[in-house]
Amino acid sequence: MVSDFERTIALTRMGFQVIRFDNEMILAHIDEVIDKIYEELE
Repeated sequence: MVSDFERTIALTRMGFQVIRFDNEMILAHIDEVIDKIYEELE
């Protein structure tokens, strides 16, 4: 099984930027999650 850390390293090496949110953050604060994603895209 691959850990989140290993998956992040692999994705980063392929040129992707990884932004992680836990389930609670997404369920309780979706507007903040969306704002953060937009910030990272700018």
